[in-house]
Amino acid sequence: MMEKISLSKYYIITLLVVVFFAVAFAFLEYNYILYDAIPFREAKPPAIANLYGYDLLVFLPALFIFSFYPLINQVLQKGKHSLRRPIAFGVACLLTSIVLKDAAWYMFRALFPVASDPLAYQWIRPSDYTANLLGYADFVGFRIPLWYIALSPLIVAIFISLIINQNTLQKEDNLSNELEETDRPAEDTEIYREAFP
Repeated sequence: MMEKISLSKYYIITLLVVVFFAVAFAFLEYNYILYDAIPFREAKPPAIANLYGYDLLVFLPALFIFSFYPLINQVLQKGKHSLRRPIAFGVACLLTSIVLKDAAWYMFRALFPVASDPLAYQWIRPSDYTANLLGYADFVGFRIPLWYIALSPLIVAIFISLIINQNTLQKEDNLSNELEETDRPAEDTEIYREAFP
């Protein structure tokens, strides 16, 4: 019998929201943040690492809030809850959104460039800042920045551990429910069945 592999629907919806906004922010950045009608990234160097001022002030904080929404929600609820899962999920989502936003920006340049872009229809070039951050790997003419490759195993490992942990928690819940049923005295079970047929 095959086991069902899943994350909770709440986490999946959060991940889809994060992916949507990462791509939407890349679209806005490429099409509307311009310097002398040229996409800003092609006209000015980044402020810190591969991040620009608008990334630090707007896009990154928004992606942080979306990514860590399950954690924020759980902290605001009453009661004691373990925060390990939502923290791990938030880290994985935030890293995913950063990689995805950067890659989507170059996808828009390569596939749907603005008319004034002098580098229209070009994927990541060796001279682009994202390729210079840690270097890049060339797979049959398709350049992938090494920082994408470095973060990918960490992101995948976190998501896999969350899926395994979710399945373990579901099994433990099912087992504890079965134990409660078998530990209940026979007359209690009969009364329960009569009250709730």
